[in-house]
Amino acid sequence: MAMEAAEFKRVVIVNSLRRCRLFAGLPAFDLEAIAEVSVLKTLQAGTKSVPNASSGSSASAPQLWVQEPKWTPNNYWVVAYGQVDATASSQQVLCDQYMIAGGVGDDTQTGGVLGTLDPEGLNNNVSPGNNPSSGTVFTMNDQTTRNELRMYLANSRFENFYYFGHGSASSISDWGSDGLTRDQISFALGNVPLGYPIIHAALHPYRFVFLDGCDTAAGNLSEAFGIPAMALSTNNFASQGLESRAFVGFKATKLDLNFATWQGYSLMTGFFLSDWLSGAVNVQTCVNNAENDAHNTGANMDSSAVVYGAADMYSGTITRP
Repeated sequence: MAMEAAEFKRVVIVNSLRRCRLFAGLPAFDLEAIAEVSVLKTLQAGTKSVPNASSGSSASAPQLWVQEPKWTPNNYWVVAYGQVDATASSQQVLCDQYMIAGGVGDDTQTGGVLGTLDPEGLNNNVSPGNNPSSGTVFTMNDQTTRNELRMYLANSRFENFYYFGHGSASSISDWGSDGLTRDQISFALGNVPLGYPIIHAALHPYRFVFLDGCDTAAGNLSEAFGIPAMALSTNNFASQGLESRAFVGFKATKLDLNFATWQGYSLMTGFFLSDWLSGAVNVQTCVNNAENDAHNTGANMDSSAVVYGAADMYSGTITRP
């Protein structure tokens, strides 16, 4: 069920008051009461001509979030997997492990997400896992784990998210449709999608999000994470006094993986993340390398992949003063 705009407005006001020193220490009940009588004033709508990261030409981009706390990009990740098959066969378990945690033994030999983000297995910069058969990955496969994932995403420590599983233009899910919608994620993070007719606040924007599932870029799911669903450049964020951020998703049904291609895809994804973490490759080039199998993994990223937000962003890019 889509969240009512009035409810979203109330949540944004309460979260804003909670961050204001004037109201520090007030109980939630009092903040709710203040929110009920508060009146929002929206900035005058306007546009800016900014470079388009994908074409190099100028494009008219709308005013982005007008309310956003100052934050510093970090390398803390939520990593989650939406169970893609109803069965838990031994082959499926191996597929899960190859894709997320890397291969049996030395993770770095078969890539994987956790094998790249947390090669020593210390779990210092990734969210807790719940699936011992797949390393420390968090598997979403019912309503309980869906709610737990939402709580991890809302934790202010995390600013990066990798998800592998089923997707749509407005949600991520497992095979049984236990998942999170755009509005549920927006509500948990306090990020108002740009299409909402209320003040545009991003109270917990994410730095980098990769939703590795079908159709995840076919709508504005990225805006749940405070990332505009359009290709921009770091210049656009800098001109509006915002920290740059980027989203990678797919505009169509992506590759139907099977066991024969699973390890290659795991390697390709590992190299994609290695490129990003190196600080020497921007987001769009990471995608280009994966689509063209620049690292000779035997797998290619689906050609419907797109980058929203700052496509020219590097992992070390800072654009907010």
